[in-house]
Parts: sequence; structure tokens; C-alpha cells
Amino acid sequence: MDINKINSLISVDLVAELGLQSLPLEQRTAMLAQISDIIMKGVWLKVMDLLTEAQANELEKIYDTSNPEEMYAFLQKEIPRFEDIIKAEVASYKEMMLSSFKK
Repeated sequence: MDINKINSLISVDLVAELGLQSLPLEQRTAMLAQISDIIMKGVWLKVMDLLTEAQANELEKIYDTSNPEEMYAFLQKEIPRFEDIIKAEVASYKEMMLSSFKK
């Protein structure tokens, strides 16, 4: 996916585009938590493919400490395009959801 399409999709308000703003706040919050989980799993899979075995072992140690700030710093240091991976995964998910709901 090219950078212009990624940036365009990043700016899309998925809740509004899918007409979900009328859902009760509790349901929207739960839905957004699920979406976040799906996106982060996709990011995680891509990241693990990019890391060496030693880097993956180090990341696992950081993960076990439950320190998200340290994990994020590690990923930014070890994967120079980490932010781009996140953006691409968010854009890909939004594109999939928008095309699924517009059918």
C-alpha cells in the first residue's frame, strides 16, 4: 500500500464511517478495544518476522516485565520503520472494514 493511501486511511474515523456512533459508549469502547487488539496482533506478527533470534529473545524478556514503554522504545530502536508498520497495519484494517461494510 502506498504512503498516500496509508495517510488517507489513517485519517478515516472508522466509527463515523461505519455509522457506529449511535452505539452506547460501553459497546463502542469494547469494539475499539477489539480493533486495537487485532491491529496490534498484526503489528506483532510483522515485527517478529523482522527481528533476529537474539532480538526476539530480548523482546520476550521485555514483554515479560509488562513495561509497554520499554517495549516500544526497544522496537523503535531495533526496527527503524516501526511507526510505518503500525500505520500500514491500521490502514490495512480500516480498508478491510470499509470494504466489508460497503458491500
